[in-house]
Amino acid sequence: MAHRDRSAGHAFMYVNVKELLQQTQDIKKAAEASAPVRTTPATSHPLGTQIPSPVVSQSTENIQNNLERLQALHHKLHAMLEELNKLTGKK
Repeated sequence: MAHRDRSAGHAFMYVNVKELLQQTQDIKKAAEASAPVRTTPATSHPLGTQIPSPVVSQSTENIQNNLERLQALHHKLHAMLEELNKLTGKK
């Protein structure tokens, strides 16, 4: 299960529901016995600090090339549609 962690900005925090339910039961038992509650430390994974790998940069380059090709084809399509509209007398 994931939910938005508003304290970290644009991050999501993943929670193991089984552990969360177990901790909730432990907390209830500790509260009934008036004992201190023990918790497990949470691990976090920083986002955006990874060094880009060659595979990622190659993928990004492929996407960039595909986008440029798509834009060129889009302009050609508009030019062809304009010519067709001129031939048929439409605006």
